[in-house]
Amino acid sequence: MRSRRSSQRAFALYVASALFLVGWWWAAFHSYESSYWSAAEKESPYRGALFARERLLNALRGDWKEAKTLLAEWYLDSPQNGSLFAEALALGQLIDQQRESDERIFAQTYVAATILLAILGPEQIVAIPRGLREEVALFPKIVTNQISFDCENCGQEMLSAIKPSLAVVADYSNPSTLGSIEQLHIPSYRSNGLTSLESALYEIEAISSASNREREGRFLRLFVELALLRIDELTTTLLGEGKRIFLSKNMGLSLPPKESVTSDLLSRFGSFVELYDNPMKLEELMAIDPCLVICSSFQPSKLPKLKTAWVDEAVQNSPTQFIALAYYDLAVAMLGSEG
Repeated sequence: MRSRRSSQRAFALYVASALFLVGWWWAAFHSYESSYWSAAEKESPYRGALFARERLLNALRGDWKEAKTLLAEWYLDSPQNGSLFAEALALGQLIDQQRESDERIFAQTYVAATILLAILGPEQIVAIPRGLREEVALFPKIVTNQISFDCENCGQEMLSAIKPSLAVVADYSNPSTLGSIEQLHIPSYRSNGLTSLESALYEIEAISSASNREREGRFLRLFVELALLRIDELTTTLLGEGKRIFLSKNMGLSLPPKESVTSDLLSRFGSFVELYDNPMKLEELMAIDPCLVICSSFQPSKLPKLKTAWVDEAVQNSPTQFIALAYYDLAVAMLGSEG
């Protein structure tokens, strides 16, 4: 009997200890969670100062009607940059939402496929990189599933069968694929390295021009430029003092290269963002004591006691028209540190 009571006491002590540990971890996690948010979802008191993210996303996906409506609203609210607005709005009257075309484009790079999905739509694209189908933050699968082939599966025989009118490739493209394209005499455009904001904007127009969509490419570039300027207008006067740091990979605490689109976007915030040359250790980051750390990966436990915002890595790493969305998310993260 005594042995049975002793066993019951031991079991009760075990249960109580387990419940205590669960409660402790729950409290620790939720006390930290309150200082961590997604920039795409954060309900900030400053969010109303910006336009709706969903509207910007739709415009960048090729919804010209939404893009033209946003441009008109921005111009009426703040008629600065009048010449850019005039050109963009004039082009907007000439482009058609229905993108009828005989083009059949083999878009081997993520950049080309992303730009062409907005410029042409999926009907005129015969193949895209397989991984782009998983980047639903850029285009939903209902769009990418309309494209029959993955570039990785297109050997010379397949390329001969689908007969693309243009192949958009890059210096890093598979040499055998480049060889097949050359042997089949498929016209091609070779994409340049994208190491700056200006090079990304240039590529929007260059790929569009190679695809016989100069007008749409110019309109999309102007829309992106004006979106960046509009975000500048709406955020810079609202930011308070304090150091803010962007980490491209939370686990390694690595920082974006100086020659990169992300670095160019962050530099638009001026002194509100600290840019460092080298990866830093956690102790160094804690010593800086930033008012906000912006991360492009979801690992909050790596940065204890620091206010942290998460921005979508797929959006931040897309040097295409989605640089406007990347900048929007960075701005929301920055403003979130104020609330």
